[in-house]
Formats: sequence, C-alpha cells, structure tokens
Amino acid sequence: MGSRRFRKSYRLINRKRRVNSKTQRNKRTRAEFNKKFILNFTRTKLSNEEILLLSKGTKFVPSPNIFHVRNNIMADFIELARKMRCRFCYSNTSENTELHPLYLKTGHVPPRCNNALENYITDTMLAISSLEVNSFKDNLSRVERKSLVKISNNSEIYISKADKNNTTVLIDKNNYTRAGENHLRSIYYVELEQPNTASISKKIEEIIRKLFSQKEIDMKTYNFLTQSHNPKHGHMYFLPKIHKINPEVVKNIIKQGFNHSDIEVAYRPIVNKSNSPTCRIEKFLDLIFKPLLRKDPFFIQDSKDFIVKLEKEKIENKCFLIAYDVTSMYTNMQIKDLQETLVNNLEKIDKLSYNFQIPNLADLAELIKIVLENNEFEFNGHIYKQIIGAPMGGILSPTCTDLHLASILKMILDKFQYRTHIKLHCQYRDDGFMVFTGNMLQIEEFFSIANKIDNLLKFTYEVSEELMTYLDLEVYKVGKVFCNDREIIIKILNDCGNEICNQTYESRNQRCNLQTIVLSDPIPFNLNECFTIIVNSVKVVAYYGNKCNPDAK
Repeated sequence: MGSRRFRKSYRLINRKRRVNSKTQRNKRTRAEFNKKFILNFTRTKLSNEEILLLSKGTKFVPSPNIFHVRNNIMADFIELARKMRCRFCYSNTSENTELHPLYLKTGHVPPRCNNALENYITDTMLAISSLEVNSFKDNLSRVERKSLVKISNNSEIYISKADKNNTTVLIDKNNYTRAGENHLRSIYYVELEQPNTASISKKIEEIIRKLFSQKEIDMKTYNFLTQSHNPKHGHMYFLPKIHKINPEVVKNIIKQGFNHSDIEVAYRPIVNKSNSPTCRIEKFLDLIFKPLLRKDPFFIQDSKDFIVKLEKEKIENKCFLIAYDVTSMYTNMQIKDLQETLVNNLEKIDKLSYNFQIPNLADLAELIKIVLENNEFEFNGHIYKQIIGAPMGGILSPTCTDLHLASILKMILDKFQYRTHIKLHCQYRDDGFMVFTGNMLQIEEFFSIANKIDNLLKFTYEVSEELMTYLDLEVYKVGKVFCNDREIIIKILNDCGNEICNQTYESRNQRCNLQTIVLSDPIPFNLNECFTIIVNSVKVVAYYGNKCNPDAK
C-alpha cells in the first residue's frame, strides 16, 4: 500500500512538473514572438513577463480592481437610467434634433415620469446592489501585475508609442530629456520665465463676452467657449521616429540588445494642448476653416479619396509618377504667413452654409492672432513659447498649415510655365503626388521654383516611370506584366508580407470602385489585406490592416 501511495504521489509531482515546464516554454515562446513589438533603447534587460506586458501596447488598459466592480456597474446603470428617462420624456418632441457642433453635455436629470420605467429601474438597482462578485477574470497574470508595478516605479526609463507605429519604445530618461532640450534650443522656440496663461485667458474671455453681448455668437457657442475651468499651458512630449532607422539595425537591437554606438534616435515633437486657454478657440476656428479646405482642388482626405480622384482622371501611359514631401511643414511655416493666409480666407466664408452663428471677421482675425502667437508649453519643468511654425498636436494646426500650403502651391503653379503637363495633383498634409507628362528638366524647374518660395520650407521629391509609393499605397504604371484595365487583383498577405491568397475580380463598370469591391466581395481572411486596383492605366496597391498584428488569426 505504501508503495502504491508513493507511486501515485510521484506521478502527481511529475505531472505538475510537466505542466509547469510546458507553461514556461509557452511563455518563452510568446516572449520571443512579442519581442518584435518592443524596441528597447536602454541598458535594462527585460524579463519574459515584462516583454509580454509591454507588447500589449501603450493603450492597453488593465482590468479594474475586483472591489470596485459593483460600484462601477451601479454608476453605469444610473447613467443609463438617466438616458432612458430623457428618451421617454423628449423623444417625441417636434424640435429640430440636429445637434449643435459645439454642444456640451449638460447631464440633465429629468423628473420621474413613467411608472413601468421607474419600477424597472428600481428593481434593477436593487439587483445590482445585492450582486456578489465572487470571481473576476483578470487580463494580466500575477507576475505581469508585479512587472507593471516595477516598470511604473522605474524613473530611469521613458516608455512611449513610436511615431507612425504602434511599437512600444523604451528610452533612457536622461537621453530623452537631453534630446528634448537640444530641440528646444533651436530658433523655433524661446524660453519664458513664467507662463502667460492668465493674461491669455482674460483676453479671450473679454472677446467672447463682447461677441455674445453683441449677439455675434449663439448661446451654445458661448457656453462652449467659456466652459474652460482652470486652464493650463500645454505640455510637450516627443515620439521616437523608429521608421527612420535602418531595418537591419532594428533587427540587431531586437536580437542582441541596444548599443549606444549603434544609433541615434530622432524624435517628433508633439504639444498636448488639452485644457489650454486657446484649446476651445482652436476647435471653434477649425470648424469654420475646415469646409474651405475641402474646396481646394488638390486636397484629398485619405487614401480612398486619392483612388476616387485617380478614377476620374484619364492617365496617359507615357508619364512620370512624382511623390514629394514638404520637410517639417508644421514647424517651418512662419506664424505671420499662417495668420495672413487664415485672414485672407475669411472672405471666402459663406455664413449661411454653417449650422452655427459666425461672428464678424474683425474679431475672428483677433482670435486667430491670439491662437497662433500664444503657443506656450512646458517641458522638463521649463516654460517655452513657439515663435516659428504651428505646434504639432494643436487642433487648428493641420487646417491652417494645409490652407497655407495650398496657397503656396497656387503661387508655384502661377510661376510654372509647364503646368498643363500636370495631369493629376493631390495633396495630403505634407505629402503630394503628381502625374506629369513632361520631361525631367521641367520637373526640376517645378521644384526649383517651389524651394525659392520660402527660405525654411523645402520640397524633396522622387520620380519614377513605373512605381511610386504614396501614403499607404503603391502606384504602378500598367505594363505587359499586368492585367487589362478592367481587372482587379486582391492579394491576401500574412504578417510577414508573404502572399497566401490571390483573387482576381473583374469590375462591373469600366471604372473600378474600391468601396463597391470591398462591400460586394468580402475577404474570407482576417489578415492584412492588399487591394490591387488597376484604374486608367495606373495600378494602385492599397494596404489595409496592420502588418505583424499579433491578434491576427
């Protein structure tokens, strides 16, 4: 009997060892796989648990504490009950249901109304109050929770999302601070002894009150612009540009670790202006100027809009594909030029086309001046002010820089004598695309004119007769290796970019429409899709999804 009990306990011990060994092997395998989602530019060596934690990304939210679950459920249901009462009381009103673009949530609690509804709300709240939460599934293991606390308390590293990428990047805090201070010593910034937040807020408040008293703005706009409590200056942070690094160097860092002699990381400066004194004014001005931007003939909203424009144009087979970029467009535009562009565009505003009241142009010009000339922010305990360019991260910055670039492109085209050779011209932020039927000397002349318009703004460009990458697209000229102009090729790529499926569809119309194809011919794979479209002698390859997605199945 003793021998049998010994053998049984021995088998149980071996079984536990095998399970633990298998768990550790799986953890090591997962950690090796997830290493490619982390770039560690520090000397700190990460454990498998820390790798698994950081690979979840900077937007990952750990599950809440079990002790607060019932309170959270009750709070959510109370908000749901308020909305149900609002729907019952006000859903049948004949008033216009279109919301004001600057509408603020009031949190209005209507009186008790319907007995059946109130009984349901009361019974549900009683059920929630007596709810017992015995088990709760945590989205982090116990060791990952410990790793989270350890990493959070490590003041020597800075964790950030990569620029134009979802990779989690670890940087030495001293190197990060040094890079930020070096950037802020440039001619674009000046250091202040103290912020001017109070004076800026007071000046804006005086203008808003004057506009409301003169009935230049409506009540909802006034409430939106004056509901900024305890405004504070902005905060600058930097995103590492790992897409500028040689891919081979990145692979070596992932495999062998970081060596300071290997690489110098470049950063993109971003200013977080939430709750700044100019934040709400920027949103108000952005709503006014954005419709003007959409009227620009070169403007495209996204990749799909680019394909739609390509469909409408008849492209000649003998042409050049040109992609150009405006170097550091946001920070290299003079504030006075941006201000002049916005003021000039005020005359194009059609007040009747907006669903809110537009104030007089003189006060709008004053608000524009306040916003552009008072970009103050904090970095590493010091206050700075931007004196050249628009801040990346500002609500108005994309619209005002796009409008100014549109005016620059018009100036270039007015001076360019071969503009009739430009068969297609598209612009998205600082990236442009042209189909040009002239010669290389004429292309060089175009960009020579462009680089003389402004001393700070510089245009760089690439020219090809066969293939050009633009945004997230690859544009090919159709040759003998491609199919006819009415055929659409849809490729399914795996995480490594290898083709695993190739399906060909023929367009129902002479012109191919991406939206129609996606809706009518769904792809039976949840992987990274690559849509190849041949339109008017040009083949467009559109990438959708995220390559190297760990959740792809």
